[in-house]
Amino acid sequence: MKKTITYCFSLRHKKYYSDENFRLTMGIMKEAYTTASKFYNVEILTDYYSVSKLAKLGYNAKPVTDVHFHYLDDFKVELLKNHSSEFNILVDPDIVFYDEVIFPDDKDLVVDRVYDALSETHSIPMIKEFIENGVQDVWPEFDWVSTMPNIGFFKFNNNDLKLEYIEIYSILKKWLLDSNITFSIDHSILLGQYPLQILCNKHNITPHALQDLQGSRYYHYDGARKWRDYRYKTPRLL
Repeated sequence: MKKTITYCFSLRHKKYYSDENFRLTMGIMKEAYTTASKFYNVEILTDYYSVSKLAKLGYNAKPVTDVHFHYLDDFKVELLKNHSSEFNILVDPDIVFYDEVIFPDDKDLVVDRVYDALSETHSIPMIKEFIENGVQDVWPEFDWVSTMPNIGFFKFNNNDLKLEYIEIYSILKKWLLDSNITFSIDHSILLGQYPLQILCNKHNITPHALQDLQGSRYYHYDGARKWRDYRYKTPRLL
């Protein structure tokens, strides 16, 4: 019997994409959905804003919220907070499957992979800006960490960690929106991924990275890989 994986997908972020990049994004989603359906039952949770638009694209999605999302992981946190009993694992709709991936139930946190958190041209300037604008006033534990999880696969088996993550995400998001920092969708990683690593370090939890043991079974077209790898169909060697 097939297990169920859950996409959470909203079209509210379409405005941040060029027409070409949005076309690529939807092309990846089609391939991801088609390959995932070979191994799983795939359900799509969305917002009321997106449901009719997704239907026109051929997707039978279930609307569960009318919350306005600002950052890329807002929807995931909304589902973790209010709908966690309705799904087993959240999966990004840009992951193409070559085989069935097993999602363990005995690990505190299951993610896609753990990677370098500090980039001179991307994350480091944003982290400095957060600290200089007082993020540690609302969460003193916000500090420098060298790695962070990619949450293309996202499964909590530790309920205490999940609840603390939701709380910290909400605190940081409110602080960021109320701050003098100019809005950028790039700040999403400092809300959804970076603090999660800080919490894991705090509780001596090692995120279980599926890429380490099952990386040959899938390919995640996340971030720049969408435009670099999918456009020319040259995925990285696994």
